Amino acid sequence: MVPAPRRQVRDPVADSKAVKQSPSGRKSARGAESSRPQHTAHLVASAIVRIMIVVVLLLGILLAVVRESTAAASASKQANLAASVAADLEAVGQANADLESSFERASGVQDVSVRVAEFSTSNATGIRGTGAFSTYVQRSLHLPKETAARDAYERATNAWDDVAARFGAVLVSPATSPATIAKSMQQLRVLQDARQTRLASLRSLYLDQAASDETRVAQAQHEVVNTAIWAIAVIGALGVAITIFAARRASRQLKARARVEQERAATERRTDFEARVQRSMALSVDEPAVLASVEHTFEAVGYPAAELLLADTEGGELVRAIAPQSGTGCGVRRASDCPAVRLRQRLDFTDAGAIDACPFLRERDASVSQCVCVPVTIGDQTLAILRTEAPTAEKLSGEDAEWIAILARNTGERISALRAFANSQQQASTDSLTGLANRRTLERAIDSRVPAGAYAVVFADIDHFKDLNDTFGHETGDDCLRAFARVLGRATRPGDLCARYGGEEFVVLLPDARSGDAEGVAERIQVFLAEELRDTRLAPFTVSVGIATTDHASSIEEIIRAADHAMFEAKAAGRNRIVTEAV
Repeated sequence: MVPAPRRQVRDPVADSKAVKQSPSGRKSARGAESSRPQHTAHLVASAIVRIMIVVVLLLGILLAVVRESTAAASASKQANLAASVAADLEAVGQANADLESSFERASGVQDVSVRVAEFSTSNATGIRGTGAFSTYVQRSLHLPKETAARDAYERATNAWDDVAARFGAVLVSPATSPATIAKSMQQLRVLQDARQTRLASLRSLYLDQAASDETRVAQAQHEVVNTAIWAIAVIGALGVAITIFAARRASRQLKARARVEQERAATERRTDFEARVQRSMALSVDEPAVLASVEHTFEAVGYPAAELLLADTEGGELVRAIAPQSGTGCGVRRASDCPAVRLRQRLDFTDAGAIDACPFLRERDASVSQCVCVPVTIGDQTLAILRTEAPTAEKLSGEDAEWIAILARNTGERISALRAFANSQQQASTDSLTGLANRRTLERAIDSRVPAGAYAVVFADIDHFKDLNDTFGHETGDDCLRAFARVLGRATRPGDLCARYGGEEFVVLLPDARSGDAEGVAERIQVFLAEELRDTRLAPFTVSVGIATTDHASSIEEIIRAADHAMFEAKAAGRNRIVTEAV
């Protein structure tokens, strides 16, 4: 089962403290950047697009507002000009009325001097009216129908001016009768009415134009207000839409980024775990150390129900190399019975009651709900199973399965490497025919295994070995060599070194031995050889043995030469002899 929460344990490689967490809930490394340059560029591009859309809309609305405001200003200016011209025409009409009043007053006075004075006043009023009309002409807007109305007014004014000039002469003359004055005044009244009517028509054109312009101003201002209202509505709606879109997009991006961060964190955890496992395996110098590392990893990561089942041969009996700390473990007995071994792939069983669940999982009690089984390949054979399980109340995550697979793969690779190295070392240091150490191994071991005290060397040579090969064949000769190697193994002690020195020659290095000890070994060799030949029914052969000790020389090379010399003495003495080199 996978405990939760997990306790603090030592790191399986470094001897530092680390907080154990469930593989499905381990936190990613702090300080990792939450954004990536590509993501930032994408956000900037999206923001620029949204800003451009808003800017374009604002520009369009601003142009509409400016257009309507310009139209309103133009209409207002036009209305002001029309009103100003209408005021000029009103001033002309007022001057005309004042001039007529002056004439009326002068015509009603009998005193000539008074009439002359009043007539002088009327001249000034006439000049004022003429000036006002000149101002109007200068500021004329040249409205439709204005030319005809102005021409009609000017004709009426010219007629009035002609009569007014004659009336002035009559008015200042002492001989003029009141009846003549009254008649002339009546003519002026008629012309004045005509002139004022024409002026009123001309003025009405400008008043109508001013009213029309005011209407246009009001309409333009209304359009500005409407445009502003629409702008606010459109911008508000667009802002809401962009906000909703941005919020949804940001939500999707946050979820995607969280998913990427989770995957990245899981990858980092997986990579870190595998690196630690690899370092742990690299520190394991032999298979027991590898098994201890795997067991410690189980404890450190938090898999108390994990176990390692190991077989000597593919499909053979399984031995529980690492037992689970909790639970009884899997009941499979042979590697060939395990589905993961047969299929050579990792199997995740998430439901013990499923129709495709492992039969050994179904046989377990109901407290175990799922398990992960990973075959371990050693060399080119599937010889082990690394598995863990979880109780019904807990679940194994996909990350748990990956970590178990990583541990299984590295375990298989490390054991394979150790066995391959041991095998290569064995092949390089032993004689392939007899299994004894070869001469190179003997020479390499001389400095490391020869003690400083007394030791002895037994040098043995098979008698008439060439004749044996010629008579019985080389295969029989090889069998004889292998048989003699077995005899040496039986006759020597565990700490002695037996080596095939070359051909049919054999050397036995006996630490802490004197001549008597060496002779005892040689005698056992003779006895065990006779038993071996009797039991195996090989072609009969004998050996000649020479013995030398530290009493005969100081260096191992000299002792071996002395033992070789003693062996030749045994040959010369008739073979099948044991000769100890004389001191």
